[in-house]
Amino acid sequence: MWVVIALVSLLLVTIFFLCVPLTLQFRLSVYGKVEFSTNLSWLFGLVSRELRRGAKEQKETTRGRGKPRDWRKLAQLICKLLGAERMLRQVMRLVIGILRRLKVTELAANLKVALDSPADTGFLLAFATPLTLLTNSLTSYHITVEPSFTDAAVLEGQVLGTVEVRPVQVIPPVAGFVFSLPVFRATTGLVLWKWRGSW
Repeated sequence: MWVVIALVSLLLVTIFFLCVPLTLQFRLSVYGKVEFSTNLSWLFGLVSRELRRGAKEQKETTRGRGKPRDWRKLAQLICKLLGAERMLRQVMRLVIGILRRLKVTELAANLKVALDSPADTGFLLAFATPLTLLTNSLTSYHITVEPSFTDAAVLEGQVLGTVEVRPVQVIPPVAGFVFSLPVFRATTGLVLWKWRGSW
């Protein structure tokens, strides 16, 4: 009896955790250099992970790598997996299924744009202004595109956003992908290739 109660309690706790939203906050800033930061939080902020990436960090990481990795075998493996029958279709279905379950709760962009010539900038402004006005009026997002009529191309500004997803909503597309016949065939072939040492 106690075993059944423990299993049911564990199942309820697992379902509760899977229903708690996973929140991803991102910030992209372009002012002379590109800076990107993300903050992934779960359980109402009790579990969080922050990642920052800037131009200086990218240069230091590139310099400290030493000998480059050989990606040829990995590329061949990916081509073999995607070349399996209906494998690419399953991957696209997985990606689309996950993207449909993402909810953008917050999006704000403040951009300053200029093309090579003021005429091209004017055409871009004529195209972007109705879209931004329509987006700002029909959604809770706030997007601003400010033109800069200079002779040089300019792209400055920042983009802030928040994306939420409940882990339980991702289970159906992931399960459909994992237990599909093309993935089973690809996994079997991968195990055979590794066992035979062909890659």
